[in-house]
Amino acid sequence: MVAIRLAAAARERGIRCIAWVPGPGPASEALSTAEVPWRTYGLTAMQSGTGPHLIACARMIPGLLGTSRPVVHVHNPVVYRFLRPALAAARARVVVHFHIEPGPEEIARVLEYPPDHVVACARYIAATINHAQGPASAVPVSGVPNAVDLRRFQPGDRGDARRAVGLETASPVLIMLANLAPHKGQTTAVRALQLLRTRGIHAECWLAGEDRTPSRAFESELRTLTETLGVSASVRFLGFRADGPDLLRAADVFLLPSGHEGLPLSIIEAQSAGIPVVGSTIPGVRELVEDNVTGFVVDPEDVDGYADRIARLITDADLRARITSAARQKAIAESDWSMFEAKMFGIYEALGPGLAGAPDA
Repeated sequence: MVAIRLAAAARERGIRCIAWVPGPGPASEALSTAEVPWRTYGLTAMQSGTGPHLIACARMIPGLLGTSRPVVHVHNPVVYRFLRPALAAARARVVVHFHIEPGPEEIARVLEYPPDHVVACARYIAATINHAQGPASAVPVSGVPNAVDLRRFQPGDRGDARRAVGLETASPVLIMLANLAPHKGQTTAVRALQLLRTRGIHAECWLAGEDRTPSRAFESELRTLTETLGVSASVRFLGFRADGPDLLRAADVFLLPSGHEGLPLSIIEAQSAGIPVVGSTIPGVRELVEDNVTGFVVDPEDVDGYADRIARLITDADLRARITSAARQKAIAESDWSMFEAKMFGIYEALGPGLAGAPDA
């Protein structure tokens, strides 16, 4: 999403830009909608041995030579390793973007062949990368926190939003916008829902997201858990949804009991939409949520803790108003897409004169 929006922004600024994707799919469709030209690169071939790798890189080079030294923004540090021969041959100025929290090996592999600039989606990730470089700090590293379009994510009437998404209910609604995966914490959300029911709070839990594994084993496991706990009628599996702003406005509490994140866009979206957040204690969430100020943070598997904070937000209108107001003000001050875009294009320009495009790989 970030890559597509930056590519569209380049086009709007009159900058020649080509987006590279590993194959046709939702990303290429979104690029076509945004009127951004796109090409494919042979990622599968690049992973198939030295010969196929070099041939796939060679096929990219003509498309990278629209300028003498193109700026290439690579949005996947792992893919960067495979693209390096093509980027080197094109004498590209390279930005590598970390969108999720990396491990030490991933950081080391990127720094082994240093790009011209590294961008991290969170300040704590930028600090970790700088620490890995040591005192020399040869590669400039910028922490550019994720951002959202505040014009789309605004507070609104809950009843109107529920009618808009076709999910009208009188019950309080807990919502997660996240792919169905064990580390995201849907299990904790479902267990907290069941605990709330024992306390007389009959809420619903909406899980908007897909299990992207071929077997969908985790989704099956979740559905079995809802039946075992007796809450299957109160858990809605919404699958992929494109109406995130209305879903958030329709909800009462946003949950993210995740054990691993970068800087969760979904939390910023919820805060912007005026929905209180209960998230986990991991660094990426703590960078966005100050406990009892702009939301609550709870250990990822502390079901009692989640149930307690949810109950407080549902039953205490003053607490809810205080937290949602503070969180939205923080989002306005720090997470507006226009600020993010300005920082990114500033990084592109700083890489040297003659910028004629920033192809997103």
